[in-house]
Amino acid sequence: MNNMTQPEHIRQFDLQIRTQTLPLLCEHYRQSFQASARAKHYVREQLGEACSLPGQTMLGFADRTMGNRLPTPRSAEGQLVRGVLKRLGIIRPSGHEVLSGCVIVFLQQAEQLHAIYGERIGRRRKGAFQRLWIPLSHESLSQSLPEGFKPVYELAMCLSQLRREV
Repeated sequence: MNNMTQPEHIRQFDLQIRTQTLPLLCEHYRQSFQASARAKHYVREQLGEACSLPGQTMLGFADRTMGNRLPTPRSAEGQLVRGVLKRLGIIRPSGHEVLSGCVIVFLQQAEQLHAIYGERIGRRRKGAFQRLWIPLSHESLSQSLPEGFKPVYELAMCLSQLRREV
């Protein structure tokens, strides 16, 4: 069910989650990145030792602890919040993080998160993705980038092996 066919109350709740919960999740991922030597080493390795990591505030790391920050799935609030995060593609139907084990780049502008790019570091399970884009807005990032997006978008492309195709 796409966003336009959802009832108004569901769209309003989704918007509330986007404006209240997603910033908290981004901050959690940022703190996880700052605490992870492995994630910082991976980014430096990909961008070169001389890089100053210009978008550090736009970087995160999914270390499988996000679920601890959400309301319990046994509560009504937890079920609603997790339902929105499932519709957005941030968590799986099982409740696990989609981006677990990934360095994350947040594409945001004026406090609005437009997309999340994740690149798995370390080993991955058979059939698991290596890179993943999660669009969170209906605007196409590939057509024209909003002002201020370019440095962060380029950071994501520097990490991505797909940068030659964009």
